Amino acid sequence: MFKLLYILLIALLPMKHPIHVSMANIEYIASDNSYNFTIKVFTDDFEKNIYALYKVELNAGKENEYKNYGDIVSKYVNKYFKIKFDDKAYKLKYISKKSNFEATWLSFKLSGVNKTVNKAEITNNIMNQFYRDQTNLLIFTKEDLQKAFNMNYTDTIVKFSLN
Repeated sequence: MFKLLYILLIALLPMKHPIHVSMANIEYIASDNSYNFTIKVFTDDFEKNIYALYKVELNAGKENEYKNYGDIVSKYVNKYFKIKFDDKAYKLKYISKKSNFEATWLSFKLSGVNKTVNKAEITNNIMNQFYRDQTNLLIFTKEDLQKAFNMNYTDTIVKFSLN
């Protein structure tokens, strides 16, 4: 009986996910000449990463959520996720987040980019500081152009034409 109870207890404990992955989606919004960014991360990995770097417990979506959540997340993302258009660097503006037990979706906006930019360069080091098996997927969409990239610990920069 004890053995059966032990097996059931182990089976009911939450299991860690076996992969480390983020998903970034960048979409051009022609009506206001801006870009919307959404970055999806595993909540537990992301919060551990933020704590290790900044000693801040985010507690996303919980009663005791960190009161300056947007500030610390913006600081982190702008350090580890960089974008350049025609060799000019831009900072992302934090908009919001949605969280559940498993995932957090971080939303950012980028305005003030010239409509006629010719090339993009994106550096994505989200969570590479702690997970050498980290995979960072990226989808970039501007009008009829759509590009997809699979980035990782050693391949962190993508460059591409917007023409």
